[in-house]
Amino acid sequence: MKFENFVAKYFAMSDDVWACHANPWSVWTRYSCLPLLVGMHVVAKHATGRVLALISGVDIMVLV
Repeated sequence: MKFENFVAKYFAMSDDVWACHANPWSVWTRYSCLPLLVGMHVVAKHATGRVLALISGVDIMVLV
C-alpha cells in the first residue's frame, strides 16, 4: 500500500480521478485504439505525399 500512496501523492490524484483511470472501460478503449495507431504508423511509413500528410494529421488528432 505504500507504493500506491506514493504514486497518489506524486500525481496529486484524488479518489475520484483514480476511479476514472481505473475504470475498466478506460482500459478497453485504450487497448482498442492501439492497433489503429500501430496500423496508421505502418501505413505512414510506406506512404508519401498527401497520404502521409493526411495520416500524420489524423494521428496527431488521435493522440491529442
